Amino acid sequence: PVAPRLDGPGGIAHGSSAAGGDVVPVLVRAAGGGAHVEVRDGNGRLVFTGDLAYGSSRSLEVAPPIRVDSSDGSVEVVVDGREEGALGDTGKAASDTFVPR
Repeated sequence: PVAPRLDGPGGIAHGSSAAGGDVVPVLVRAAGGGAHVEVRDGNGRLVFTGDLAYGSSRSLEVAPPIRVDSSDGSVEVVVDGREEGALGDTGKAASDTFVPR
């Protein structure tokens, strides 16, 4: 297992998502307001959990498939350089799973 490192207020990030697995760059961005965000890798391991203030973002390296849960659907996701858009509606909890194309 990879030792977690503190990555900002309330956030935990792991250096690698899966032992020996290929990882892809993932960006989560609070575009419509602040949100609590959780990102899980393909093994279901928590890669990031924390609050993102409006306009802030977090860059991660995650083994797919990538699961993103947010307290606000306006959180935008970029997977391996591809804009995936918002998770859902502003002000409503939303989640989605992404596989790089």
